[in-house]
Amino acid sequence: MKKKYVITILIILILILLIFGFYKGFKHYQKKVTFEVINLQLEKKNFDEDIVKKKEQYDSKRGVYYYSIVYKKENNITYITELDEDPTVMNIISFKNKSHEIYSYPVDKHGNEIQRNTKYQID
Repeated sequence: MKKKYVITILIILILILLIFGFYKGFKHYQKKVTFEVINLQLEKKNFDEDIVKKKEQYDSKRGVYYYSIVYKKENNITYITELDEDPTVMNIISFKNKSHEIYSYPVDKHGNEIQRNTKYQID
């Protein structure tokens, strides 16, 4: 009887470790792919040359990675730049084969979204 409990507990622990490992691996993959795509799109638009500061960030409420970017000519504005469609568990296989769009929106130093069009805003 004790042997069954020990085996059951071991199986449950192994399953928990596998699920945790898969989750961590997926999050790493999501981060890597997201920033690769954003960097590629910024290079295509020639915005990468004007960047002063670029910081990788994660929004835990939405589960997405994004960049906070400050450009030379508009150093008082921070641009939140992210993917239009994020990699998820459901589209992980086909994600790399698709073309992706990015968008950015400007915020001031207090985090309030700026409502006017700016030079580096991507819709």
